[in-house]
Amino acid sequence: MSIIRIKTVKDEITGKEHDEFLEFLAPVTIENPEITAEFISEVIEHFEISDENLMVLEKDPENEEAIALIFRAFHTIKGTTSFLGITPLYELAHKAEKLLDEVRKKRLSFEGIVADATFNAFDLIKNMIKDLEKALLAGKKFVPGPKLTAVLAQLKRAMAGGQTPDSKKDERSL
Repeated sequence: MSIIRIKTVKDEITGKEHDEFLEFLAPVTIENPEITAEFISEVIEHFEISDENLMVLEKDPENEEAIALIFRAFHTIKGTTSFLGITPLYELAHKAEKLLDEVRKKRLSFEGIVADATFNAFDLIKNMIKDLEKALLAGKKFVPGPKLTAVLAQLKRAMAGGQTPDSKKDERSL
């Protein structure tokens, strides 16, 4: 099952935001192919659980069980990618995990930019895992896609209440 979002992340981000996250676009050598392959096969279960629970949150944004399960998926992906040295995926999962932690602690509500950023982070993680698998099978470096900086910036804005460093753009107009 895959979640389909009508909104997409803006390809445009401020120069300051792009520069802040530019380092995460560098190609990554896959240092441990065996464990990376195992991680890729196991992460699919997290995708299925998260897909189901993101749909629950769309209808019931305060569902604590759904929030906890999605948080756990981001947490697991963050931990494993940190161990494997796959920094772009680690950063994305880490920032998404932090955002969901704020929702768990009821400091943020799962609506608006928070919901959009969570869905976009999850969708990008799924795409990055596919790209990681392709790189692994081809024996090449993993190269993160260009949308990474936009999603990282969106997660940062969501944590800050939706404000960009240069303006007060409305994330709902993605």
